[in-house]
Amino acid sequence: MTALAIRNLTEPRGVERRRHGRVKIRLPGQFMRENRKEFPCVTIDASPGGIAFSAEAPVDVGEKIIAYLSQIGRVQGVVARLFHGGFAISM
Repeated sequence: MTALAIRNLTEPRGVERRRHGRVKIRLPGQFMRENRKEFPCVTIDASPGGIAFSAEAPVDVGEKIIAYLSQIGRVQGVVARLFHGGFAISM
């Protein structure tokens, strides 16, 4: 049995294995893609290592993003993953 299979059997479903814990936070803002086009977004959650965004505009994994968020200001990162209705960046 592989280590992944063993871990899946021993850990309850939904156990967080990320390096940093995430905090749910909803901040409106806009993000700019590498082509300099800007789109509206809202944060879903954040951690010291990344932010998940809800956004209708498509992005590509590996693309550099600059976001301007209400109450925080400018943050930037690289798109790490895509999901239905948004994406997450690592910083």
